[in-house]
Amino acid sequence: MVRQTTLEDLRLDLRDKLLAERDIRNECPNLRTDSKGPYCGRDLTEGQNISDERRRICDNYSLQLWCLDRDKFHVCIWYQGEPFKEI
Repeated sequence: MVRQTTLEDLRLDLRDKLLAERDIRNECPNLRTDSKGPYCGRDLTEGQNISDERRRICDNYSLQLWCLDRDKFHVCIWYQGEPFKEI
């Protein structure tokens, strides 16, 4: 039986490709990654759990639009805006 490629598979493949090809000198200083993928590290304190909200902020679209582009990451509302608040 041949395994179907799912949208989730494609999403993870794109995320992995974006992160593998990134130039860390040009990415947002708040971008962090762990075994589950990228997340926003702004105002994150040591030992604090990484919420789903922090992961949604650095989704595939955001990675492409601003997280990995020095000329654009200032557009992200979390880069310069209000302090990050967990909801």
